[in-house]
Amino acid sequence: MKIQGRILYLTEDAALLDEQLAGKSLAFDPNRALIGSISTDEITPGWVCYYYDETLARYAYYGLRGGKFKQDTLKKGSFGVVVSGISKGCGSSRETAPYSELKAGVQLVIAKSIEKIYRQNSQNIGLLTSTDFGLIERIERGEDIPITEFTKGLDPISASIVEHGGLFAYNVIGRAVVAT
Repeated sequence: MKIQGRILYLTEDAALLDEQLAGKSLAFDPNRALIGSISTDEITPGWVCYYYDETLARYAYYGLRGGKFKQDTLKKGSFGVVVSGISKGCGSSRETAPYSELKAGVQLVIAKSIEKIYRQNSQNIGLLTSTDFGLIERIERGEDIPITEFTKGLDPISASIVEHGGLFAYNVIGRAVVAT
């Protein structure tokens, strides 16, 4: 599969973050300091959770420290990949967080570590996740990335959910198989 869109590095350097949000693309730098411990509250603050549809995309990262993200910032940036530091998706088990990213156009979240519930919520809605920073250069080169890159280490059911593009698609296929 091809990952489309720009790569957003959630960097601790506010000036570099501003440049990306203004349209500049950064090259991969393994030494770049990335924001860590991004909570689901920062991705979708509590008041945003009153929405239950694609409206959530308009407020993705609205609560991220530094105040750089306003309404539609992530969506207008045409980002297909978001890269961050340790403990992505910590905090509450808020399903709205990965959903807001997905509906803003993000296909893949890469982080140094990803919290279990955030990862499961992402898998269930079809948002890919990885801790493999080697994928970044492959994406920059425009390579097709096999889905198996995102199922490594998963149990068979979770791997199948990812392969089908999320829990709903997995259940539809499962029902069709049972019905035949």
